[in-house]
Amino acid sequence: MKSTYLRASLLLAMFAGLSVQSFAQDIRPVPIEYLRPMKNSVSIGVRAVGGARVKFSGNLGGGLRQHVNLPHLDYDQYSIPIPINELPVATDSVTGNSPALLQIYTAMMIKAGYTAIFDNGSIMMDSPDNTAGGRPPSRDTPDTQMMIDNSTQGSWYKGIVGVTPGLTTGDPRHDGMAMYEIYPLSNGNTIPDPYTGDPLKTTKYYLPYDANRSRNWSLNSRDQYTYVAGTGPGTDTGQVTFGRYWTEAAGNEIELEDGNNPGVEFRFERILQRFKRFEWGLAATAGISEFNAKTRQGIQVRLRGNEYTYNLSRPLPDDGSTGGPTFTADETEETTAAIGIHHDNYNEATDTFDHNYQAGGTPVDRMADVHGYWQMRGVYYLYRAGPFIRVPLTRKLSLSASAGYMGAYVGSKFRYEETMRIPEVTAAYTTGDTVKTNQRYVSGYYGDLNLEWWLSTRTGFYAGAAYEKMGDYTQIHAERRADVKMDGGAGFRFGIITRF
Repeated sequence: MKSTYLRASLLLAMFAGLSVQSFAQDIRPVPIEYLRPMKNSVSIGVRAVGGARVKFSGNLGGGLRQHVNLPHLDYDQYSIPIPINELPVATDSVTGNSPALLQIYTAMMIKAGYTAIFDNGSIMMDSPDNTAGGRPPSRDTPDTQMMIDNSTQGSWYKGIVGVTPGLTTGDPRHDGMAMYEIYPLSNGNTIPDPYTGDPLKTTKYYLPYDANRSRNWSLNSRDQYTYVAGTGPGTDTGQVTFGRYWTEAAGNEIELEDGNNPGVEFRFERILQRFKRFEWGLAATAGISEFNAKTRQGIQVRLRGNEYTYNLSRPLPDDGSTGGPTFTADETEETTAAIGIHHDNYNEATDTFDHNYQAGGTPVDRMADVHGYWQMRGVYYLYRAGPFIRVPLTRKLSLSASAGYMGAYVGSKFRYEETMRIPEVTAAYTTGDTVKTNQRYVSGYYGDLNLEWWLSTRTGFYAGAAYEKMGDYTQIHAERRADVKMDGGAGFRFGIITRF
């Protein structure tokens, strides 16, 4: 009896062992209700959600002006009539759009020897000892002895042709010119002519010093010059027009939208409770996305400025010159058209230091084209947190949805470059490539709906749609404004998911 019970027990154990082995080798999927519950899952994937809408406004195209570039000048080299620390703080050192900078530049200009600097030319101060263009120092009366101008040259001032008694040349072109006899020197002595023994010399004619005119000036283009016919021989003159110009914004607005750029996200889920037909829990997501709204286009701005007309003592030479001093080909006769140091509408009462010495000009007010590049580029590091629900559809497919709070740290760069060209000025007006960075925190909410395909009890893939909306922020750079709306709306996401 006892042995029969033992044999039956052994046979039952052997059957159970074979059953277990047979079940373990079954390749069919294991029903989920027989598995050990796995409450955690992580996923990593690609997101194409977000983007931004950007509106550029404010001082678009405004404040463009030519920079004052004076060679070899700095604040330390030239004193300023008003101490810098007593001047108003400059609000925009890039464009020079500050009265303080204007006064500083004016003071430096005067110290450097300029009587006026324009966007399309300049006028240097003249003086009796100004030797620009090789003119020897002027003298009030004809000298009776040699003037040593340098170690290799001396000059003998003869006087003003047609003015100094007895000094004539028979050529009306020389009348009113300062006549010099130029002697080459060797060891401080004249060099004799090998045939006559007389000192070698060359007779040259220069414009004499005139306190009301300058022979040292320049303009950008001959288009600024106007020939003025006189009433008789030798009375023809000319005029040139200089200008200072700047731009004022005309209320332009540029709206751009940057769509769904690819990013990466990492998500963790924890199931809190399972029911017969669904489960729910909490999800936390971290990721990174970017936006890049940019455009290159033209806008219209208001061109403002003043133009000044200056009179010349004679017409410009026909050699294409754009200023002075100028000379004949053999450099024996100066052909410079001297320019008046004051413009036609000069008023001593108003053309003062405070007005850059150039108050009375002809106003300029018209529209002009500015070609610009504006860009707002940003990267944001996001996180999301909220509940989720998952509903099995089949043995391998399930549907999940989640919604909740999201926030992002945004780092953005506001970049612009604006350029204007006008026919009056050769050089372009430009801001250069200007960049300003910014960091902001924005918050909002999200929602997503995903379809999950499970390859096994642990691993699967997901794909779905998402909607995100975050707050707005504004970035201002040199009075130019960029309003950024982080309401990128709907996008898609996909990736791989695993349980543990």
